[in-house]
Amino acid sequence: MLLARSQQSNTGVIFRRGPSAWVQMIHWDTKNDVFTSGQWLRGKIHAHKCDLSPNGKLLIYLASKSGNSYRNPDYGNAWTAISKPPYFTALGLWTYYRNTDIGGGGYFRRNDEVWVNHLDDNTTPHPKHQPKHITVRYPNEYTYERELYNHLLRLNQWKPVVLRDPAKHQRPTEWIKGKYYPKISAKYIWNKTRDRFTLVQKIYPERDAWWKYPYGYFEVREYEYAVSIDESDEEIKLDGTTWADFDHRGRLVIAKDGTLFTAATTTQGEISFTELADFNANKPEQVKTPSWARQW
Repeated sequence: MLLARSQQSNTGVIFRRGPSAWVQMIHWDTKNDVFTSGQWLRGKIHAHKCDLSPNGKLLIYLASKSGNSYRNPDYGNAWTAISKPPYFTALGLWTYYRNTDIGGGGYFRRNDEVWVNHLDDNTTPHPKHQPKHITVRYPNEYTYERELYNHLLRLNQWKPVVLRDPAKHQRPTEWIKGKYYPKISAKYIWNKTRDRFTLVQKIYPERDAWWKYPYGYFEVREYEYAVSIDESDEEIKLDGTTWADFDHRGRLVIAKDGTLFTAATTTQGEISFTELADFNANKPEQVKTPSWARQW
């Protein structure tokens, strides 16, 4: 889920995953709650490295597809692209030859300026997908690539929480599908407040990378969400939630089990959920890109 930073844009983008390796892009008009189905991609979208322009008209995304370099050698197995939602058709494209867990993707500094998270030999645009009418910048420090998601959170008004008591934010020892996962603490905690709600996002090291912790670098991708009401210290865990944020109308919106919900408080101080849209029935289909989405 991505929300354009301009409150006047009323634009969101949904990456709907499944079945298997398919991803569908959906445009969300947050003012009227109108959802427009877009294109499907057979591959992976690294959503934590994607961003919308402030006005919501352009999208930068990182995609990868195993074995693609054999079929399309000049595009490689991973690429960062700029497109017009809800279509994946690339206007600008940079092939990415490094580890997608470390770099790739980018963010918009303005509607006409984009930061492409590539270094050195990965900064040359594809000859068939040259950027136009937009300023492109690249990082000059390798360490920046690791913190792209944190930078995106700051841009979207999330605030970091100091981990004074890491033991308070631990995942317990677990056996999952016959695999042992030891106790591990959250790496980052962020929060955001609107009206009566304070939304909390906890980011943990990826489960399959637990053996690297705390020695090597690992990409953090496992998220937990919780909410508190009226600045209470008691957190209500949003189990199963894959994304949560406040939309352009200030509503708390969560994604869970392929469905989008809004949340509100009841007179008893509890949380009630209202379904906005259910995307579970969507199936992969060929969607033609209109002419306006094929040109800058």
